[in-house]
Amino acid sequence: MKLTRNALLTISIILLSSLTACSQNTTPSTSTKWDASPVIQEMNKQAFIDHPEQWKEITQKYNYGKKIHSLKILNQVLYTGNKHASAVNSMNDFENIHYPKLTSQDNLKIINIPSFYSLNSTARNKYVAVLKSKIKQISQKQPLILNFLNNLGGDYRVMIAGLSNFIPNGKVLSEITKTGKVTNITLNSNTIKQNNRTVSSLSSHHLTKRKVFVITNENTASAAEYTIIALTRNPNVKTIGYPTAGCTTGTTGFKFGPSKKYIALIPNSKIVAPHSINGRKVFCNDPITPDIQTIYRPINNPINSSKISQTPLDKDFVKELKKMI
Repeated sequence: MKLTRNALLTISIILLSSLTACSQNTTPSTSTKWDASPVIQEMNKQAFIDHPEQWKEITQKYNYGKKIHSLKILNQVLYTGNKHASAVNSMNDFENIHYPKLTSQDNLKIINIPSFYSLNSTARNKYVAVLKSKIKQISQKQPLILNFLNNLGGDYRVMIAGLSNFIPNGKVLSEITKTGKVTNITLNSNTIKQNNRTVSSLSSHHLTKRKVFVITNENTASAAEYTIIALTRNPNVKTIGYPTAGCTTGTTGFKFGPSKKYIALIPNSKIVAPHSINGRKVFCNDPITPDIQTIYRPINNPINSSKISQTPLDKDFVKELKKMI
């Protein structure tokens, strides 16, 4: 995700720049003291619009944002323009703390890699440490199975940092705006960088030669997709399951509303992988097609269920998975 260009506090700039998640429900906020016209203007200026005709129609309906006085309606309008766009009350609304878990099913050991975002550095460091710890608990003789099902995104940095031993050093991906500005995300032995700026420090790592299977579905989104693009640079990594959500755009933060206290995420860049992923290098809200598309859906809890979990896997999918590994 793109670094924010607003005048946010330094720590908020770095954190918001690493947040990338498909639009979700946000805390309602209604007021006649503000309207959403600045957000609509910013979308028209910077965003990649998924459905131009529908976007034109709905923005005209709301007088280009002047008739929008609630975040609920604004989010509905933004989603029409780009499913990766959203608006929230504050940075705290993005908080989503879950840690990786090691599970077993039908004699397979599987590491669940969940959505994650936090302003708290201790929580971010814990995510990385827990993920590395779970990997160490699986014998080197066994293939590594990484479960990205229903990972809606968040902070790609912690996911890449935790899995850095399976990602070759070098360019992970590039973000390119409508005006052609390029931001390269790179990994080396001890840092993740956006162009020349370090956005995460790593403990020294080395590339591990080990078979890795990455499970995806239609709810694998955004930061999770960034991480999968990074992982697929490793020829020992195979993706399996269903195509991902296709929230493959970088976003920038835009402050608006009373005292500019609200934040909108504007999808302002497409993603270019340094390598072809099943015939595609350029992603602009396009899903990542897995190397092995399975007959059975990996998991059967839909996105609109009351609780989105990563387990248990569908029993028939597990049978397919076992044949592949």
